[in-house]
Amino acid sequence: MIQSLNTLRALAAFIVVITHYSKSTGLFNGFVGRGSGQMGVMLFFMISGFLMAYLYLEENKPFAWLNVKNYLISRASRVLPLYLILVLCSFISKQINDSVVLYNIPDTSSLLSHLLLLNGVSVFWTIPPEIHFYIFFIILWLFYSTKKVMMLLVLITSFIFASYLGFPRYSGNLGALHYDFFFLRSLPYFLTGVLLGLLYRRFQFSKDIQNGAYLITLIILPLLFPDVFEFIFGYRHGLWQDIHVLVMITIVFVCFVFLTPKNHWFVSNPIGNFLGKISYSVYLLHMPVLKHFKELGKNNPELYLFFFIICTILIAYLSYLFIEKPSRDFLNKKYKKSKNN
Repeated sequence: MIQSLNTLRALAAFIVVITHYSKSTGLFNGFVGRGSGQMGVMLFFMISGFLMAYLYLEENKPFAWLNVKNYLISRASRVLPLYLILVLCSFISKQINDSVVLYNIPDTSSLLSHLLLLNGVSVFWTIPPEIHFYIFFIILWLFYSTKKVMMLLVLITSFIFASYLGFPRYSGNLGALHYDFFFLRSLPYFLTGVLLGLLYRRFQFSKDIQNGAYLITLIILPLLFPDVFEFIFGYRHGLWQDIHVLVMITIVFVCFVFLTPKNHWFVSNPIGNFLGKISYSVYLLHMPVLKHFKELGKNNPELYLFFFIICTILIAYLSYLFIEKPSRDFLNKKYKKSKNN
């Protein structure tokens, strides 16, 4: 595994955490809130695309039923257990006590929308496009295993198609079930990640070119925060529908993963590695923690930010230790098979 990706995951997760805290408590007058967390999600999606290409295409794993089955089990065991537990607990707690303990999933229609990956409240909205991409990736894998040029053609065509439609977001109702289809809007970030994953082994920069100074590009991320960007440049960019944002996020990714030395203290360190490992739990659990700090934080947002982050990390670590890792290990051990079995 590329250790710098764990640090980048941690950075993405805490962009989301801090911007949600800022929006809720007024930290920095909410200046880093109001859509800024989207930068972290964009990084998450690009990392996902990168890893799928790196692990399944560049590892030369043939497109065969056993490999596809193991792939689906690996992806499902990574994302679904904690998500499903939180969805079910949110629904049950709402039935027992009308107050929202975790997330607001008030009725069976909302529950089914979440279980069927049609919709997601709060941070849950990112799970459906992630799963939809995992399914779409199988098509890319199929073409890659038969003819690499065809896979690139499918990838480019998909990007152009989504661009032609204006990177749409479709929402509405299927009977009593609400859906919010974000996949086409997020697709450019996944596909860019796939391209970068394909290039990683083949396009290694020499050590003479690599330099920690490239980390200065991280300043791009706060500059892209909508309120900050508008304050500096006088207009508001289009977030997911703005190709310039995609280019800037890609530059940050390339500088962080390709151009920064692998042994640089910032991209490869025990703290970044640890926070990256628990980043999924951090992402899904920081909002329930924030409920308990929202009012306190309004009085002294700078002080309570520290306690909020510590509590979030502690709860996320316990989640990783007792839910994420055991469920992933159990499902992989029980259902994944090798050719030798």
